[in-house]
Amino acid sequence: MKKTILLFFIITIFSKAQSENGMAVYYSADNKHQFTIPETWTELDLNENADIQVGSEQDEAYMILLVDSKDDLFGWNLQKHSYSTFANILSGLYFPKIEGPTELTVAGNKAIKFKLEGTSEDINIVYFHVVIETETNFNQVLAWSLKSKFKQNEKLLMDVINSFVEND
Repeated sequence: MKKTILLFFIITIFSKAQSENGMAVYYSADNKHQFTIPETWTELDLNENADIQVGSEQDEAYMILLVDSKDDLFGWNLQKHSYSTFANILSGLYFPKIEGPTELTVAGNKAIKFKLEGTSEDINIVYFHVVIETETNFNQVLAWSLKSKFKQNEKLLMDVINSFVEND
């Protein structure tokens, strides 16, 4: 009986410690990629090609991951992938404002980040477009929010991006 009570107490403390920061680890369906996201975020239907697609409609904060295997892209490098995928996003926006590219490191991997503000379907949106190069993949992360909510979501979106892990 004492062991049961002690075990219950330990599990309760551990669970509370995990939820006190309000974050949870979210895995792709194949468990090869993960992000630490707010517990309030849920899986959403944002992009049919996304390996991960999560966010909060209430907070207007969203993130998708699109993974491209290097084996499928002959002669591509981080810059080519980043600029090519960024151009696709840019082509769908009116009145774009661009910051970047900025080189950074995410989980020990080289990455390129753009910040992009624009209008799509009469909605003002601000995006982070980050491509993270790993040994086997180019991992395109798009994180965005409404322009009116971006300042309050900016740090959280970058924290989620920076939590990226590619598992073997």
